[in-house]
Amino acid sequence: MKTQRMLLLVACLVIAAVPATAQGPVPGSGEAPTDPAPAPTLPLPAKVVLPPVLPKEPGTPRLQATLDRLIQASMARTPLAMKELALQEDIPLDNGQVLVVVEGDAARLPAALEKLGGEIDAIGDDFVALLAPVPALPAMAALDGVDYVRLPLPAYPLDIPDYGAAVSEGVALLGAADWHVQGFQGQTIKVAVIDSGFYDWTSLQGSSDLPQDTFCVNGWSSKANCGVNDSSQKHGSACAQVIYDMAPGVEALYLYPFSYSYQIPLIVQDMIDKEIDVASMSWGWLNGEPNDGTGFISSAVNTAKEDGDIFWAVGAGNHRLRHWEGEFSDSIDDVDPCHDFDPNSDEPTRSLALLNYVAGD
Repeated sequence: MKTQRMLLLVACLVIAAVPATAQGPVPGSGEAPTDPAPAPTLPLPAKVVLPPVLPKEPGTPRLQATLDRLIQASMARTPLAMKELALQEDIPLDNGQVLVVVEGDAARLPAALEKLGGEIDAIGDDFVALLAPVPALPAMAALDGVDYVRLPLPAYPLDIPDYGAAVSEGVALLGAADWHVQGFQGQTIKVAVIDSGFYDWTSLQGSSDLPQDTFCVNGWSSKANCGVNDSSQKHGSACAQVIYDMAPGVEALYLYPFSYSYQIPLIVQDMIDKEIDVASMSWGWLNGEPNDGTGFISSAVNTAKEDGDIFWAVGAGNHRLRHWEGEFSDSIDDVDPCHDFDPNSDEPTRSLALLNYVAGD
């Protein structure tokens, strides 16, 4: 059993190791390898004059500041104002309703939230996800049992090449075929693939691409859809195929579509109930957690391991050339609120990119 799970571990890590197709030629194509493109920089004029930092006006207690701004936009009585803000700040707004996560006492909050016009999508141990009328947000935040009302954390796919009939490169690169000949093909192992959708998965089922025992699990949230007819949702199908190429003897593949972070704990509980052995998720959250193993998503992953003995593989490294992490430092003598990448210079070179994260919620 341990050998089988290790084979699946390798399969999942292959997904994390596969670069985006735009980063260089396919191995074996005869083309010389190229260096990855340099990290994008933020072009700035030679001298940037920043406005003074004004004290933040008090907002609605227990309500995310972005939602406060959405309320102010709604008071303008023009739908365009809300739509512009929603596009600017990636707010899931639909016909005057916004998708929010209400953290708090999930046992007694749903009924009160519905009385205020909320449409419940999902309920977890300590949160309720719902579509809420924008004007009702302050009243929802003021309910007894509410700790915080926020937007769901947006997720970002970690690139992987398109799926197809060809066997994944990782099989040869990692010598998986030698393990297959010895009988180690992932037998008795159940694998979950967590992604935004799985285009055309039913036509791949029962072929060399996906096993016959492939199941889409999407009954736990109205916002989850396997996307079988959505050609933009090939990412999940490709991830599932990589795993099946690496471990062609898996007992079953379970495909879990998701759209928002609050769905991950619900998926975890379902995986535990189904006794899943390995979970693979090639998605990530930028600045969604402290990156120290704590936070909403990390807690769900820890629960999968502790309560379900599930091995969880996550893609990594795709944003390494566009990411900076460190302790914020700004000289008291500065005239700007930017991080000093060069402590010997007061020029705010590429510092503006940090303002949203430094001054945000």
